[in-house]
Amino acid sequence: MKHPNYTDIETTYLYDEYKKSGNAALEDISKKLNKPVKSLISKLAHAGLYHKQEPELKTAGPGKKQLLLDLEKLLGFDTTGFLPAKKEVLLKLYETLNNEKAA
Repeated sequence: MKHPNYTDIETTYLYDEYKKSGNAALEDISKKLNKPVKSLISKLAHAGLYHKQEPELKTAGPGKKQLLLDLEKLLGFDTTGFLPAKKEVLLKLYETLNNEKAA
């Protein structure tokens, strides 16, 4: 018979601690059980308990492509050369130019 990777006590501990603290507890559980985090995730996923962390949402407002289109309308020339610029820089440029035009 194959030797199990987790004892019943370890499995119960893993499930209970994960239910209490979620993904934040994985590192501590890993140290306590002397098991890799990936192994814990696999065990939890197999049991249907693991919840993948959601990536942070991007900031609200128009996207980079929309900002470039708006700048193009404002400036009257092709703005595809600005594509490597960061969204925050494009937004500041658009707001500055738009405010000057309104004034």
